[in-house]
Amino acid sequence: MAGDPRRPAVPVEVEDDTNNVLVRADGEVRRHVLLIFEEEDVERIRTGYCCIRCGESQVDHGAPFPVNCYLCGYAMRARQLEDFGKEFEGNVRVGPTTSIDDELAIATEAVEREEWLKDKNNVLKRKPQIWVP
Repeated sequence: MAGDPRRPAVPVEVEDDTNNVLVRADGEVRRHVLLIFEEEDVERIRTGYCCIRCGESQVDHGAPFPVNCYLCGYAMRARQLEDFGKEFEGNVRVGPTTSIDDELAIATEAVEREEWLKDKNNVLKRKPQIWVP
């Protein structure tokens, strides 16, 4: 579905923001979260084709940054660029921290370990891994 300009910008991950909190006008303090989007969706938000608050596509307006988001009413033209500048924290890596080479090395080591555990009849000499009382 990527590439469809009419689809909303949906975060691929949501994480707790440990550096910031939200303080409402009445003084209530709430936790803040980091919304992590695909690069394409970040660009659509930055250029005004998706609302930064609800993620809804604004393509039907014919031009970027309509006065207000047609879904949530957010003042896109007046506030979105400024809010994007304040809230965008750069690119975040999502997924495993190991590379493909690391994963291949781990798999090779596991196979070698299993070969080492075989007896002279080529039967695994495994010890039980789970003990049930």
